[in-house]
Amino acid sequence: MINKTPGAINLTKVSSVLCEYPGPKQDPRQPLLRWEFSDQNSGDTQAAYELVLSANAAFTSPLISTGKVLNSAASQYAVDADDGLQYNITYYWRVRVWDNHNFVSSWAASSFTVERHSYPDIVSITATPANPRALENVFFAGVAQTYGNSAVAANAWVFSSAATAPSSVATSTAQATVVGSDASGNITQSATQGAGPMQFQSTGSGGSAKEVILTVTDSDGYSCQKPLSISTSISLPIWEEVKPQ
Repeated sequence: MINKTPGAINLTKVSSVLCEYPGPKQDPRQPLLRWEFSDQNSGDTQAAYELVLSANAAFTSPLISTGKVLNSAASQYAVDADDGLQYNITYYWRVRVWDNHNFVSSWAASSFTVERHSYPDIVSITATPANPRALENVFFAGVAQTYGNSAVAANAWVFSSAATAPSSVATSTAQATVVGSDASGNITQSATQGAGPMQFQSTGSGGSAKEVILTVTDSDGYSCQKPLSISTSISLPIWEEVKPQ
């Protein structure tokens, strides 16, 4: 049987977890590059690969050049901090593979653009009161950090199990302060409050906690979510003073 030349297909940059929820948060400059091994000969497998990544389509002065990685069936490459990718830059990458007969494929190429900056961090979500009674008014506040000179554009609160009041509400940024900077620009911390009032039924014996989800979207359109669980107790009786009969 004549051995067929293998191929590398379906080159993709795998989306990282760019938020802290469900986490763990990852740096946009450290993506996972993945491909699939293809071979018309049944039973042939990948025995080696070579990957090159550059900031130009001619692949001159590459940031990554693995050389021929022997004895490897791996079909992905995890870019790390030492590889030196930068925000808001388009990168070009190509890969070729060898089969277990040492036949090599032609280069397969793709490209991707790193995000402008990191996605927002939701630093905290608080409820007042923190442990409400059933059908007691509860107000919510949040603190978020945005990156790369961006600002909070929208805060969307979803109350999936509210007993009374809207199931969702949007709030605006109450205050914003520049708290530092990184490779992409300023880091801004914003406080928002006033979501509510919301009311919840009692969690009760064996009941599940109520969930509140805050979604923060920055001015570049990057969004992150974070949940908060609320456990409510049975309402206390209301005492009324009456004149003795």
